[in-house]
Amino acid sequence: MLLFIDESGHDHKEAPYEVLAGVAIRERDLWNLIQAIRNAELEFLGLHMAEVGLEMKGRKLLKRKVIRSAGEGAPIAEDERRKLVRSLLQKG
Repeated sequence: MLLFIDESGHDHKEAPYEVLAGVAIRERDLWNLIQAIRNAELEFLGLHMAEVGLEMKGRKLLKRKVIRSAGEGAPIAEDERRKLVRSLLQKG
């Protein structure tokens, strides 16, 4: 059994929340988890983060400004959102 633990927001500066997450997975299921994560990257971001040399960081997602502005404006259609996110990630 493998256990992965990560935390975000523990700096008590920009992040209004602290998050502690853990995943326990059997070794034989690890490759399935990796594939599911890579598929989710394509589904939600339109690319693999490694393609643009980036790693998803919770501290960026938990900033007060991000949380405050998340509910503003009309929802964006999935295809358009994916296209916009991909463009932003490719531009850095």
